[in-house]
Amino acid sequence: MLVGCGSRPSDPDGGAGGGSSGGGAGGGTASIGTCEGLPVACGVLGSGDASVDCGTCFFERVKLGATSYDHVSMVRAPSGVHVGWYGNTQVLLSSELDDGGFTTEVIDPDGTGTEPVLSVALKPGGGAPAVAYARSFEIWLATERAAAQPDGGKYESRRVTNGYQPSLVFDGTGKPYLAYQRTRFAEKMMYLATSAADGGWAETQLEWIDAGFMGAPKVVLDPAGAPHVLYLVDRSPAQNGLHHFSGGSLEVVTPGGLGGGANGQLDAVFDSSGALHAVWPAYPFALMYGRRAGGAWSVLPVSNDNAGHEHNALAIDAQGRPMVAFHTFSALKLSAFNGSSFSVQGVLSCDQGGVALALDARNRLRLASACGSMSVLTLNGKYPAGHAAACEQLSSAVCSLACGACKAADNDCCLKGTSLRTCTNRCSRNIGGLACDDATKPQSMFDACLGAAGGLMCAMPATDGVDVSGTPCDSLFEQP
Repeated sequence: MLVGCGSRPSDPDGGAGGGSSGGGAGGGTASIGTCEGLPVACGVLGSGDASVDCGTCFFERVKLGATSYDHVSMVRAPSGVHVGWYGNTQVLLSSELDDGGFTTEVIDPDGTGTEPVLSVALKPGGGAPAVAYARSFEIWLATERAAAQPDGGKYESRRVTNGYQPSLVFDGTGKPYLAYQRTRFAEKMMYLATSAADGGWAETQLEWIDAGFMGAPKVVLDPAGAPHVLYLVDRSPAQNGLHHFSGGSLEVVTPGGLGGGANGQLDAVFDSSGALHAVWPAYPFALMYGRRAGGAWSVLPVSNDNAGHEHNALAIDAQGRPMVAFHTFSALKLSAFNGSSFSVQGVLSCDQGGVALALDARNRLRLASACGSMSVLTLNGKYPAGHAAACEQLSSAVCSLACGACKAADNDCCLKGTSLRTCTNRCSRNIGGLACDDATKPQSMFDACLGAAGGLMCAMPATDGVDVSGTPCDSLFEQP
């Protein structure tokens, strides 16, 4: 049996058909600001649906390399950003150059071990960042060498203490604060350490539980320079949830709530007014955002799509508005706060992976992700008004032809990839995921594929699916 030839549908009219701008209170879609302005403006809010995947914002992507573990850390640098990540068994630090490229330094050739989590932090006054990482069940700290060494290595590492899952920050005087946890049989302990007068480290145990799980901590400094440590606990209804330790006091923010296991990543940051912002996975499979001001928390969901959220990141713009990047089981997404709720757009289609957010010195939104391969994405403008409609048109023009005559009894439709040459799963995932859910692909790819859609599907054996190799749709449906 052959798939019959189909014609490309005519271009839809503008307006309610799904453009990325227009549409006021009466319905349709409404853009939240513009992508050229503040980075908070990266979502589209659909009428009655706050989770529209075909978003308005376009990202440029620089791939750093294959990653072996899915944790990533990123900080702002004078020329852009510094990104800490794992490649094979190596702890790596990639630093952005003035021309937008990256140079990568090997911090430790074998710095993985159990619970591979790392943290990159800058001392005041700039310079090279420091990297805290776990090597087996030990915390190591890598700093720039004072002088060049014969081996050419820029960094040297020293052991700090026993523990894993470190989070590092420096105060305005250059004093380091390091949060981490330890385990002893079933027991879990959370610690905060800082440099001591004798050159060593002074440790403080923040919390101990006799069983259950603790998540990787995040240490942040308030405007006065005092440390705050946040982490997840999964132990009992009274203890479960987001824990916040500061000034010698422990606060359970959301008792009874935890999702994705205590291994779920959280992120936190203070804004210029002194309000504390945090994002974390919460039961059942939701992603929550909270803001603490005046000693009280206000909490609302970022996403309730029952899709994991083990990896997430948070940034705050100059107006104190949050932006959240997170992974579902199938996509990397970016969410922006519109004043009352979060809107969402897809960024890349992939499995779970680490993610980090930062605003660089030029106020550009930067997103580091282990989605597919270790990459740095830069918000770089806005898709044309018809982009969302073009995504929907791909589904109707390409999917209907590919999934019409050739679909099997289980209603799966095949799309041959450009690398493995094998059938992937459902057409909606292939088209909506590899194309519409990938905000790093320019509009020209969509236009070229749509222009050839009618001829693409002709005379393809049903068992082979749709072979896009060598066609104008080839690059559009590539894996991240």
